Amino acid sequence: MGIPVGYAFSTIEDTESNKDSGFYPEWDNLPKKIGCLSNLYFQDKYRGLGLGSKMFEMSMEWFESFSDIELIFIYVSNGNDAALKFYLSRGFTFSHEVWNGFIKAVYKFKK
Repeated sequence: MGIPVGYAFSTIEDTESNKDSGFYPEWDNLPKKIGCLSNLYFQDKYRGLGLGSKMFEMSMEWFESFSDIELIFIYVSNGNDAALKFYLSRGFTFSHEVWNGFIKAVYKFKK
């Protein structure tokens, strides 16, 4: 039996029912549904092997399969500068901080 070495947690969020969560920016034109990559994690010894990039690509492909999703958000824990740099290098833009800077949010519109 295999042992998990990492995971990705991607969801489709309904912004209408979670307006006051603090996870979304206060945009006037925020879409009703957005894609969210909330967690992408690998054990230390499996980092640097391209597995994170592959899992990230799979999550992005999954978001692309939804025609009613126009916008993708990714949430990065404070201090995880390597992850923030990874997402920014893939075309995401800093949006806002959640919970007084505990989490940083980045976004990208779908292709």
